[in-house]
Amino acid sequence: MDAIIDELQAQMPEASVTTSSIARYALEKYVSDHIAKRDGTKIFIEINTADAPDEDKVTAVY
Repeated sequence: MDAIIDELQAQMPEASVTTSSIARYALEKYVSDHIAKRDGTKIFIEINTADAPDEDKVTAVY
């Protein structure tokens, strides 16, 4: 977990990433996904970044 936090902070120094913030997000995401699957409201959006410059690409953990 420390390696993940170090990598995220290196890539996004403005972000406040902690073990508890990752755990909280993971739990919220799990619950949200579970509810979405149950009631059929899950929506997927695909964005092609093949032609985007590297500075415009954002890697997100969702």
